Amino acid sequence: MLTFIRASCVLCASLCVTACAPLLAIIGSSPPLIQLIAEAERIKLVGDGVSYVGSGKTITDHVLSTVVGADCSVLNFVSRDPVCAEALSPGMINP
Repeated sequence: MLTFIRASCVLCASLCVTACAPLLAIIGSSPPLIQLIAEAERIKLVGDGVSYVGSGKTITDHVLSTVVGADCSVLNFVSRDPVCAEALSPGMINP
């Protein structure tokens, strides 16, 4: 059931996010570039969905956690929690 709830949340959130490809079309970028960006966004969205359902974190969360060395979740801003929590201990592996 938790997997279904997570997948539903990711789907709903993805419908609310404005994509870059339409903005590039408005400013007059070339059609091949717009198609490339749109495809990259689709692939990232699927990857984020799979990652979130599996671990509760998006790809961005995993990368940010690794770079900062803390437990990060970009969606924490919704609950007004800090995006990055305490620093990870050296032997701790990101979930």
